Amino acid sequence: MSAPRHRIRRLVLEVTLRDERLAWPLQSELSRIQSQSIEGLIDRCCTEIGAQDRLHRIESLVVDVGEVSHENLERELIEKLEPLLRKALAVQIQKEDEATALSGDDPETLSQLELVAFFAHTGSLPWWADASKPKLVDETLGLLLRRATRPLVAVVRTLARERADLSRIILHCEGERLSALFAALAASSSISPSERSVELDALLQAGRAVAGIEPARFRNAVWLAALRAACIEESWSGGPVSFWRGALAHLALELGVTYRSLLTGLHANRGVNLDGRPDPLGMVVQSLYRELRGEVPASDSVFHRDGAETAIGLPAEALGEARRLVQEQLAEVEGQGSGAEQVERTGRRLVQEQLAEVEGQGSGAEQVERTGRRLVQEQLAEVEGQGSGAERGERTGAGEALRAEETEAIQERLERWGIPIVALFEELRAAVPPGGTAHGDSVFKVWRDLDQQAREHGPSAAETGAGFLRLLRQVLASQRLSQRALWRILGELEHAAAASLPAETLGEARRLVQEQLAEVEGQGSGAEQGERTGRRLVQEQLAEVEGEGSGAERGERTGEGEALLAEETEAIQERLERWGIPIVALFEELRAAVPGGTAHGDSIFKAWRDLDQLAREHGPSAAETGAGFLRLLRRALASQRPSQRALRRILEELEHAAAASLPAEALGEARRLVQSVTSEAMLKVANKAPSLDLTYSESDEIYVENAGLVILWPFLGHAFERLELTADKQFKDRSAQHRAVGLLQYLVTEDGSPPEFQLPLAKVLCGLRLAEVFEFGPPVTEVEAEECANLLAAVIANAPILKEMSIAGFRGSFLLRKGVLSTRDGTWLLRVARAPYDVVLDRFPWGMGWVKLPWMEAPLCVEW
Repeated sequence: MSAPRHRIRRLVLEVTLRDERLAWPLQSELSRIQSQSIEGLIDRCCTEIGAQDRLHRIESLVVDVGEVSHENLERELIEKLEPLLRKALAVQIQKEDEATALSGDDPETLSQLELVAFFAHTGSLPWWADASKPKLVDETLGLLLRRATRPLVAVVRTLARERADLSRIILHCEGERLSALFAALAASSSISPSERSVELDALLQAGRAVAGIEPARFRNAVWLAALRAACIEESWSGGPVSFWRGALAHLALELGVTYRSLLTGLHANRGVNLDGRPDPLGMVVQSLYRELRGEVPASDSVFHRDGAETAIGLPAEALGEARRLVQEQLAEVEGQGSGAEQVERTGRRLVQEQLAEVEGQGSGAEQVERTGRRLVQEQLAEVEGQGSGAERGERTGAGEALRAEETEAIQERLERWGIPIVALFEELRAAVPPGGTAHGDSVFKVWRDLDQQAREHGPSAAETGAGFLRLLRQVLASQRLSQRALWRILGELEHAAAASLPAETLGEARRLVQEQLAEVEGQGSGAEQGERTGRRLVQEQLAEVEGEGSGAERGERTGEGEALLAEETEAIQERLERWGIPIVALFEELRAAVPGGTAHGDSIFKAWRDLDQLAREHGPSAAETGAGFLRLLRRALASQRPSQRALRRILEELEHAAAASLPAEALGEARRLVQSVTSEAMLKVANKAPSLDLTYSESDEIYVENAGLVILWPFLGHAFERLELTADKQFKDRSAQHRAVGLLQYLVTEDGSPPEFQLPLAKVLCGLRLAEVFEFGPPVTEVEAEECANLLAAVIANAPILKEMSIAGFRGSFLLRKGVLSTRDGTWLLRVARAPYDVVLDRFPWGMGWVKLPWMEAPLCVEW
């Protein structure tokens, strides 16, 4: 059962008769002729007239064959139809090509662009593509790079808006093709790609800089970070330092490490040229590393290919060296101190720094002394709990007190990852008096679990999504949130970044809040509405929809949420401006978003007021003030969604800030934060891609070539357990589930790195969503190959009717079988093409009518 090469939506045979009595018998005869002769003739003519690698769309085609005799109906009809059909098809295809050319698109490459875009969006191929070619995506990309570079660049820039889309292209293309694509993106921005390409090649070889990362994962992450940066035209205009600052920030996020630890590793492992100087990438890394340490802001204007670096305007050499030594000593003192000493010295700021250090970097020697990762985690828990000074022994269960320091540390981490938590956190905090405990043990437990899952698996992992939904359900069930609070939470969910949580999680979260909101709105307290009379109600509701909370209402809920009056706001602004802190553009963005000058939510109000307090107590250049400024900036960027114009103003102010206005490290981190948000915004307005109608390539059915996999279902659980992919009849993690999907295809084709578009049935059998990006990891190992061979041997041995059939014969006869995968009545449906020798299947000691493995989301009905 193959995917039809040509699809006919509707076929009408219109016949005029002289005698009405002939109508009924002629209708039956025409039906037979259509199925036995006409459909085959049409398919043959379309194949011969149409181009093999082209997609032709013909809305309608009318062929008049004239008169035919009733006595020789079939012979005359076919003889007259064939030449007329060929001519009509040729004319129609020519018209289609002319129309496509007039629209500015190349008719010979448009279908190839559609194939790339459709695969990137769905993981499947269009119904008209040949799925039997494992390298089809790579070959298509190569063809487009040679014949349609500009349209391809525009399409790729569109795909870069979604991480999953670009990831699929990277996972299915060779390095040679990706390098050519990188160069094409550079050329489209009028930049010579040679230097960036050399640096990219060096980065691809620098996998040892990050311990514990598999080479394949590092390679994919580097390409994703580099291509996403390359898709932003402005990235090319700033020189190597500006380009790689943004790209390395993306790389750190993809690898799940901190920017500091990534840059430190690259700096430690940078290469050198024959003359002893750093290689091109090493020079960039060295500049960024010095910027990270606060020695000198990295700048493209002082970056030279000959290795020389100048710092115009800095103090004399001796003074600069002295300053560097003092900064090194200061960094060493700040980084080494024990958690208790940090709490006694500078309170919450140093606890947070120690926490970030333990999470992101971890000294190898220190880990050895703590006897491995278990003790590191214990130390992490100890550092997290030191801020309040309360007894750490109380942290023995899920119902312990949620201290303010730990609460804010968790919130800041989740905000940093983009998880839409601000409004939900404020509702939790409003329900608990300052310094009090969490709202019930269950809410506290899922709150802390969400933090742990996000750190272990990343924000976009399914585990993190499940943790977020558990927290949301607990809060909705126990808090009895107001209509205003529900609108705030829903607004934040609607504007959450695509990568902040799995798309499925965000959709389910919106649905839960909308259900609760509908219930609250349906009950509607008249007294409460009466108290909110007139224009104030309208203004507050408008602010709610846009994502801004009411300062007055927060003031009624919690002391820290009191209204930030216009007088206090201006006083804080004037003080910060006087000290040179780059706050003007950020303040104006906050004020413009909130009519009346109130604070944008409790978290931003607190950060704004804390910054003022820290600056007055410690001075603007103190580390405490820098940390406070970064807290305010992160919260503003996470909740405000500033426009590109606002982002440019904020970034410009940061770049021109005086050296003494804030610590150099804080200024550098602030620039990176704003640049990262700016990059995401710029991706939204990338160059317009060619007009691609992907709906034409969609189908309710998926044609598969490995339908025989369903025969193996009784043996899969044991095999996956032996390969340590499952435990308690469930996959251990997402990587194990993806591994299992790829191994199923290996059982059929022995392909060590199977393409995703061949795996829809394997995904169903392993309970993996069809839309999820497939990442197999390294090629099949010897142990896995041996286990696969043992599985097939066991299948043959347990079906006596097969006798001495070889594994290769079993693959060819049964596993490599065409089929159609679809859905019916909430279940999967697989229709398998039958062969004459399939009678032996009735003698198998197990059935195949229904398949439901423990990890499958829905059962699979098999019609063989």
